[in-house]
Amino acid sequence: MAINLSDNILAKTTGPGDAKYGPYTGANLSAALSAATTYLLPSYRYEGLTVGIIVGSDPIVEYWFYGGILDGNLVLKQSGTSGMGATGSNGTSGTSGVDGANGTAGTSGVNGNNGTAGTSGNQGDNGTSGTSGNQGDNGTSGSSGTSGVNGAAGDNGTSGTSGTSPYKGAYVAGTYQDGDIVIDGLFSYQSTANNNNNVPSSLNDWILLNGLDGVSGTSGTSGTDGTSGTSGTDGTSGTSGTDGTSGTSGTDGTSGTSGTDGTSGTSGTDGTSGTSGTDGTSGTSGTDGTSGTSGTSGTSGLLSLTGTTNNGIITLNGSVPNAIVESNMTFDGLSLSINNSALIGESGVQALYTSKLTTATVSNTVSIYSFATASYTSAHIDYNVSSGSNLRAGSLTAVWQGNSITYTDVSTVDLGTTTGFTFSFVISGTYAVLQALSSTSTWGVKTLIRAI
Repeated sequence: MAINLSDNILAKTTGPGDAKYGPYTGANLSAALSAATTYLLPSYRYEGLTVGIIVGSDPIVEYWFYGGILDGNLVLKQSGTSGMGATGSNGTSGTSGVDGANGTAGTSGVNGNNGTAGTSGNQGDNGTSGTSGNQGDNGTSGSSGTSGVNGAAGDNGTSGTSGTSPYKGAYVAGTYQDGDIVIDGLFSYQSTANNNNNVPSSLNDWILLNGLDGVSGTSGTSGTDGTSGTSGTDGTSGTSGTDGTSGTSGTDGTSGTSGTDGTSGTSGTDGTSGTSGTDGTSGTSGTDGTSGTSGTSGTSGLLSLTGTTNNGIITLNGSVPNAIVESNMTFDGLSLSINNSALIGESGVQALYTSKLTTATVSNTVSIYSFATASYTSAHIDYNVSSGSNLRAGSLTAVWQGNSITYTDVSTVDLGTTTGFTFSFVISGTYAVLQALSSTSTWGVKTLIRAI
């Protein structure tokens, strides 16, 4: 039953609110996942439960129970179902930012006050004054300069290029480049050379990948930045005012007597400086373009393997993704090994291939191999027998039907003597049985067996 609360919960801790989240750490991914599944008893789990995983000093990554609550259901939270990953779609181009508004012009500074006049000296006796000259006219004021024009807006950036994928689908005969990936039968292969015309299963210029892994497309390249707007042109300078006209000269007065020198006047104080005009306000920045949408994640293609035999051949177990690492059939890159009989050929006429090492002791009849009469009607056996320095090699051929059987033994000349050793073929129930009999000593018998 749910618990109803009328306000938020404040957890004063630096850890997750649910202890089941972890995080769980390990030197590698296997150790970290093991720590999580060991702590999380089945009674703690539910489908969708999310936990934190930290490998070594790497950042935390989230895993969850997907498709069940078994240990194997704890998977990377971003992973999908089996198959090849689709290439992510290109992000949409961002919209261009709007131009900023022009700043307002600064106000002009006020003029400084005039300095105070110095005191006058004592005047000497004046001569008669000449007539004053006429005052010159004031010059005309200069015209204001024109404002600069705004710069043109920059061009929009170009769109990013689409991502590429190395996945080429099912294999068809042709030319492949280094890094191309194809599916051939139940396996996926990657080319390791340019102009590769070899069949993938030959592993000549190809490598076998781990199952039908999904291949993510490469990310598209980012669009180029838009060009900057051009600078505005400078306003023209104002014209200079014209000079005033000179006043006319006064007539010379008569010379007076020299007066005494007056005291020097004090210098006038400097006028206060005008205040600086305030700066215009900056234009507003253009708004950022919207981000492009992310491409979709590729789906996972991992096989679920049973068995741990090194170099074991992988075979399908029922349906994908289930597979078995065979323990009786291995391939190390040079040799194919089958730990039992090999059946080769069409259904109904399969041929049996195998080999045996048998020891025949004195006065004992030893069965070397039994052929099912319902499956085979003839046998061909290459052999060699040895006891100390006594050896021979040969071939046995046998054919049977019902309770009747006949055979031949064609061999080399003895080294030493092998008269104490003989072969025989008999029908026993539903089998034709190859036997060996020793009357003198212990014999080693090696056989290469074929039957059809």
